[in-house]
Amino acid sequence: MEKQIIVPSTLLNLFNSKKKSTKKEKNMTKKEPTKRKRSENNEPKEKKPRKKKAVEDQPKTATADEEDQPKAKKPRTFFDAGKYQQKLEALNPGCKDIPVGKDYCLDKKAFVITGALESMSRTEVIDLIKQYGGLVRTTVSSKTNYILVGQDSAAGKLEKAEKHKTKQITEDELLQMIADSNVVD
Repeated sequence: MEKQIIVPSTLLNLFNSKKKSTKKEKNMTKKEPTKRKRSENNEPKEKKPRKKKAVEDQPKTATADEEDQPKAKKPRTFFDAGKYQQKLEALNPGCKDIPVGKDYCLDKKAFVITGALESMSRTEVIDLIKQYGGLVRTTVSSKTNYILVGQDSAAGKLEKAEKHKTKQITEDELLQMIADSNVVD
């Protein structure tokens, strides 16, 4: 037994006619977009590395051994080797005693360090400021409370400090701020 399908004449006319369909009819016949199929494991496709365009004008300088090894990225530091490296280290390490202050005596105070300090390295000063609740920034802004000035200070930072009316202090004044926090009024 075969089933007969009865189709209304309007549908037959729609499919049999050669005239252009209206926008309304087109919207009715649109298909939903199909989703992209992933591999059988449902894993995302691996990205292929982009090929760099060869520059014909420049001669190749790398040997075959160098091309086989991937280039390791050099870790970026605030001061790369060279003339700035000396600013990380103390000029006379350990020549001053570091006082003990109240907890959070530098709370919510923002500091910027510039230049080489006399008795402490830059990392020691940063740790000291953070130990007492202070914040260390790399650039001067209107939110900076103090700029800690050492030898060979950056002129740009000092200019910004003057522009923002930031108080300039030395290493001795920072240590005195910490020591004064223990004084009872």
